[in-house]
Amino acid sequence: MSRSRLFGLRGRVAIGFALTGLVVAVAVAVAGYVLARRYLLEQRDDAARSQAYAHARLVRSALRASDADLAALMASIDGGNASDAALRYHGEWYATVIGGADAVPRDLTRVVGAGHAGLQRTAGADGRPRLAVGVPVRAVDAEWYEIFPLDDVDRTLSLFARASSVAAVAASVVAGGLGWASAGRAVRPLAPVGAAAARIAAGDLATRLPVPADGELRPLVVAFNDMAAALESRVEREIRFTADVTHELRSPLAAIRASVDVLQRRRATFTADAAAVLDVLTQRVAGFERTVVELLDIARSDAGTAEVRAEPVDLEALVRDQLDEHAPGARLAMADGAPREIVADRRRLAQALANVMVNAGVYAGGTTQVTVAASDGGVRIVLDDDGPGVPPEERDTVFRRFARGSAGVEAGTGTGTGLGLALVEEHLRLHGGRAWVEEAPGGGARFVFELPGIRP
Repeated sequence: MSRSRLFGLRGRVAIGFALTGLVVAVAVAVAGYVLARRYLLEQRDDAARSQAYAHARLVRSALRASDADLAALMASIDGGNASDAALRYHGEWYATVIGGADAVPRDLTRVVGAGHAGLQRTAGADGRPRLAVGVPVRAVDAEWYEIFPLDDVDRTLSLFARASSVAAVAASVVAGGLGWASAGRAVRPLAPVGAAAARIAAGDLATRLPVPADGELRPLVVAFNDMAAALESRVEREIRFTADVTHELRSPLAAIRASVDVLQRRRATFTADAAAVLDVLTQRVAGFERTVVELLDIARSDAGTAEVRAEPVDLEALVRDQLDEHAPGARLAMADGAPREIVADRRRLAQALANVMVNAGVYAGGTTQVTVAASDGGVRIVLDDDGPGVPPEERDTVFRRFARGSAGVEAGTGTGTGLGLALVEEHLRLHGGRAWVEEAPGGGARFVFELPGIRP
């Protein structure tokens, strides 16, 4: 079982149940042991006291006779394996096989010597538990003692303790299993919520949950559906707003572009300063156009209206055109078996290549080489640059919208919108392909495009 699963909600509930079961089982076992021990010892005390009193009466009757044979007396009332006996008569000790007076506890002899019956639990020379009972026989100036082994009580209690320990462990295991099963049943209704949240995160904003009959889950599901509806509505408003604004910008931008083109045709009549201003204006207008196109592509993608206009594309010519425009010093390598022509959306593929090359020119010293190779029936395009590379922790985030890696921050440039690489990933996704970044063999970053690339 994995660590995350063990210490997840179900694991914690199961552990809690197991610990609770163990604590309850141990408490019951301890209480049962204490009660059983008390009962067994009380029963043994009563039985031992009754036997000692009965034997003391026999001793009294026998000692009243003037010709009493003490050895025969001790032999006649010897407890056998059940107990050992000792008699103190006129200060002299007479005993069976228990070792004489040394086997009788001193505290007990003092109590009995004072004229009181007594009982004391002790341990023999071998360490085994014993019960000593003393009875004064004042009528004949004697003291009667019997010592009973408690081995059977000790064995019974030991067996009870072992059985209780096994029962406690079994109870904790069963409780843990019940906790695991109960937690599973409790969290099972939440699984659809997690699945629905995952679908929403993947872009399916229309996902809703059926309202359950369970009164405790109903508020959660209703709140989730309300949240999903609010999110869908908000995203749709933002998509419409972006699309409307972008569309509205195209007309004035086209007019500005036309005006700039007119000025460019009359550039020869401008002064040097005016020509420099015109160059900056032309560059800014081109950047503005690129941003508007990117925003429009993003809006169409979010709205689900993006289209891929597939056509036969001369791949080598397309890559060379982009290199000539954005990385004139870079080398193009066509690997053996690389397709020269594929079916793709020329505009989207060209924009994906251009975005990576422009980024490399701004942040990474420019693209140094583009390699085209065959890949699993499709095509792989690899773009290497001469920059510091993309740190491993940023290799996924650089494709997110409005994300700027550390290279851009260190370069101190503020010209990017953070949409370029997001569009690269989107264009590749619309083709059924993917894009990723890794470290180039000679240092720098390596951007990889992989396309199914159906050949005509």
